[in-house]
Amino acid sequence: MSKFSQSIRAVSYFKKEKNEAPFRKMLTIEVINCSLYDNFQCEEIDVEMELISADGEKLSEVSYMKYLELVFKGFESGDMINLKISTSDICYSKKIKVVELFGDVVIRSSKNLLLLGDQNFSLFSGEATVGYAILRVNLRLEWMDNDNCYKDISCVDSDLFLLPVERISVSGGTAAFYKLKLKSPEKLNKNSVDYFIGKNLERAADEIAFYEKIRLLQNSVDKTKDEFICELLTKFSFEYLGVVTASEESIDENSLNLIVIRNLFDGRKQTRLLDFKMGSETASAGWKGKSYSHATRQKIFDKFTNSRTEGFRLEGFDGCPMTVSSKWDNFIIKDKKRKKLMYQNMKGLDVFFFLA
Repeated sequence: MSKFSQSIRAVSYFKKEKNEAPFRKMLTIEVINCSLYDNFQCEEIDVEMELISADGEKLSEVSYMKYLELVFKGFESGDMINLKISTSDICYSKKIKVVELFGDVVIRSSKNLLLLGDQNFSLFSGEATVGYAILRVNLRLEWMDNDNCYKDISCVDSDLFLLPVERISVSGGTAAFYKLKLKSPEKLNKNSVDYFIGKNLERAADEIAFYEKIRLLQNSVDKTKDEFICELLTKFSFEYLGVVTASEESIDENSLNLIVIRNLFDGRKQTRLLDFKMGSETASAGWKGKSYSHATRQKIFDKFTNSRTEGFRLEGFDGCPMTVSSKWDNFIIKDKKRKKLMYQNMKGLDVFFFLA
């Protein structure tokens, strides 16, 4: 598998929910060199680019600059770039499929970009080759804010960490966590190699917008209006660095996108972590792409948990005391599903007792 295919597989975890597009992949295409051979030379050459569909429908305005930006819809879209090279008396046109713009060479950067190797395309007039054009392409990810405006995702240089990463076993939730070890903590003004932890973005894509909004708020020039909110969110939310692309142990590909957040295990011999799910109903049809049947099943399940009784329930419990763990150690509860159901039916008074 090419390095580019591995990279595309990594960014594919940024989901597009039903009726929403919280993330999008943007392609920037730039003509960095264009030339005609001796018999077709001209003092002045004009370049035009536009995006067209597989059946020839125009999808973008004509760019009269050597630059075109478009939404990447995937390799199966069939979209094409119509590249026109014009002289004073003749125009040469070439249609290039978007998928043909990607080669096997990927130049990574620490920013939110995949920099791809330059591609050389020949220009033809009939069967004669009249010249060439060299195109440079980059792919970047963006997230949507509350104003439906897309912004760049904060990406972290993978060279800051030791790779590959190792998965951590935690109870509760559906997103996997991974150990992240900084090569040089002092570069980020941190005092521990274990300062950060990675959370798999595949199951936590919606969290990106939350962390990015806090980052925008913190970096805002005018904080007077939201100073209290900013301080409150910063105090009760994880420190967020960005998103890093990494490889997992025993897997060669860079197929993981991890949210880099503060590691609560750092500097502690033992940690007690409780994972709560809030709300008397935990699913609604049409919300974040959930189907009616899925939402109905979830609502029925909610009735058999503490969600219906007190409006929240316990989903996971790491570092639990012997009074709880002994129940499955002594084979009262033998499998994970029954253990989780026990958590989900614990009353608030019993749960908060263990926080002391």
